[in-house]
Amino acid sequence: MLGLGIAKGLAVTLNHFRKTYFGSGPSKGRGLFTVQYPEERLAPLARFRGSLAHLADPETGGPRCTACRICERTCPVGCISGIEGEGRGRERRATQYLYNIGECLFCGLCVEACPFEAIAMSHEYELATYSHDALVYDLRKLAEIGKKYALEGKEEA
Repeated sequence: MLGLGIAKGLAVTLNHFRKTYFGSGPSKGRGLFTVQYPEERLAPLARFRGSLAHLADPETGGPRCTACRICERTCPVGCISGIEGEGRGRERRATQYLYNIGECLFCGLCVEACPFEAIAMSHEYELATYSHDALVYDLRKLAEIGKKYALEGKEEA
């Protein structure tokens, strides 16, 4: 049967079209459901991993990062670098932290390794820029993302 394979393939395609277009399938509506991106934005899924965010201590309002450099050593591609800190013991805080988002794999190993839960993967996904230098985030930029991330209620305690 020469055309049997083509007919089966066409039947599968038409069945999928019928289910999605006429609303009996897994889609959330009827008809076309393409998102017109700049005007409409879908919310990322809960487990989405975007750019790093530095979280603040809810009691003091200061950064949680103690510049222990565990995240820098854990990163498989070395996109975290230049970590410096000042102070001793519990009062030690990071003064410098560089994160190159252009090299990041968004694997989340740095977040898992952090013993102080000072960093998290945010839901930031609009990261395009015209300059390579703008892809290197410092401590201030990461703290801004952390504040936005916490305000959205995404921070996991």
